[in-house]
Amino acid sequence: MVGILIRMKWSVLRHSMSSQRANNLVSGISLGLLVAVGTIWLATRSFSLESLSIDVLAATFSLWLLGWIMGPIFFGGGDQTLRPEHFTLLPIPPRRLTLGLLSTAFVGPGALVTLVAFTSLIVYGARGGIGPLLVAIPAAFLQLVLIILLSRLTTEVFNQAMSSQIGAALGALISATIMALLGSGWALVPTISQALTLGFPPLLSGAVRALPSGWGLVAIDAASRSNWLLSTALIFCQVALIGLLLMTWSALLVRRTTTKKATHPSKWRMGAVYQHHLFSTTPIGAVLGKELVSWLRDPMRMHYFYFALFYALLFCFLPLALGLTVFIPFVSAIFIVMAAMITNFYGTDGSALWLTLVVPHAERYDVRGRQAAWVLVVAPTAMVLTIVCTAVSGQSWAWPWVLALLPALLGGAAGLLLLTSVFYLVPRTEPHLRKKDLLQASSDMGQAVLMLVLVPITAIPAASVVLVGMTQNNALLQWVGVGVGIATGALFSWLLGRIAYRRLEARGSELLHLMRSGSSSPSRHQGANGLLSGLSRAKRQVVLLCLSACWIPLIPQGIVPMVMKLSGTRVLSWFLALYLPEPYQWPIIIIMITVGLLLFCTGLFIIIQNKRAQPSHS
Repeated sequence: MVGILIRMKWSVLRHSMSSQRANNLVSGISLGLLVAVGTIWLATRSFSLESLSIDVLAATFSLWLLGWIMGPIFFGGGDQTLRPEHFTLLPIPPRRLTLGLLSTAFVGPGALVTLVAFTSLIVYGARGGIGPLLVAIPAAFLQLVLIILLSRLTTEVFNQAMSSQIGAALGALISATIMALLGSGWALVPTISQALTLGFPPLLSGAVRALPSGWGLVAIDAASRSNWLLSTALIFCQVALIGLLLMTWSALLVRRTTTKKATHPSKWRMGAVYQHHLFSTTPIGAVLGKELVSWLRDPMRMHYFYFALFYALLFCFLPLALGLTVFIPFVSAIFIVMAAMITNFYGTDGSALWLTLVVPHAERYDVRGRQAAWVLVVAPTAMVLTIVCTAVSGQSWAWPWVLALLPALLGGAAGLLLLTSVFYLVPRTEPHLRKKDLLQASSDMGQAVLMLVLVPITAIPAASVVLVGMTQNNALLQWVGVGVGIATGALFSWLLGRIAYRRLEARGSELLHLMRSGSSSPSRHQGANGLLSGLSRAKRQVVLLCLSACWIPLIPQGIVPMVMKLSGTRVLSWFLALYLPEPYQWPIIIIMITVGLLLFCTGLFIIIQNKRAQPSHS
């Protein structure tokens, strides 16, 4: 049966290989092999401290383990080529099916690249002589099996747990941690540099060795010191853990294929929403009540909410490693922007759009109700974050900033969310098709980048007034910026919402067709990269590079040092301008902001030109 499953997977992969997938595969293999070669190179190095060689290599293996576990969760649910549901009606015992599915996990470039990386264990063992080498060979193989099995088991646990609020929050925490480390990981660079020079702290050293990814390395080290009892015990522990994980995975597969768990919120929460007079007497109230219930019932929406919250907290608190508190007051602003980035009302709802279209003149109430529901969900948390984080940070100068940005971003996001949903509808997985596998819900990077760009723009008027007041040391003008933020937030919410429901009235049937079929016409396909559809591969990469890289010179190298200079904060960190003599600091800040805006405008210009060149199907 194992041979049959392996041939099945090869056949599926061979017949589903397109040119785009082939290009992505080659790029992924090249990058993976580069990292694998780097791991082997680390195994050949000798550090000044004897324990440092083991710690560095163990930390590297822990990163491989983290990648195998978090990668599938972060990038969409793992390998789903062969699913347990495909074999439900066949008389295959669960443990045999588990072994078969595990064997197919080794069919693919990921396992091959990881095998190359884990040959570093054999290289490290060969440095110690024949005994450690004999231990390294089975240790490398068992470590590969263990890590891949942990990856599949963890993915299965999350696939089944994500149907609950706790599972959605836990999955969001993992994704947010990865993203926050990519955004604010620079704050940990001094700590890492110190560890590589002076040695790992005892707690960190013990942690990387105690993880399953470090057992093989510790076994080899024990063999090099003739501690054969410990070496043999660790190899036995690897085998025992593999057996335990196989039995656990087998039980989860049985549960997945035989159990259907209802996911309904408690009756009192539902009744409180439905029975309130506001939700039963007005059209907007009816939509508002329906949306609030949807937020309570749909783990996908709550997953996005938790992701935005955890990302904002981690992104702003990680710089505390350098004693940098300037980011903490702006947790709420980042939370609002991230919540707007990953919310797609009509795309997430699927073809249920027809329920709105069949009711005469319901488009206006639907748009306004959705706006109100999003604000009611996001605003309380944003207000609490604003008050608590600003007070805790001790940055009293930030109060006008955060109080001006809060209403401006909330109103601007509430308007832009519905505007992009109707002008740029990106079909996502239908809700009834993702109940059991939330990680497989599709997303659109282009739309997220678009919201990341547009939402902060709505706060420019309020931020400009506060900035002018700060530069002129005018406290009254700074607080005027708060009023400007409230006014612009209300204006953007009303105006953009009005444009959105008029568009929905005029093009609702086309949007429904797009949602049902995935294309606006038979000749034009809208895939997951809707904003970038029609671009050549080279232009697509240029756009993604520009829109992704523009934030580095614009915000951390431009706007943040500008705010730090105006507020009197004296933390150099990685801000280039602050390392230069005083006369050159402001010119460098201006240059960085200009470079960021140029990168952004370049990416946006390519997208606009591409959309104009595409034929209209209206």
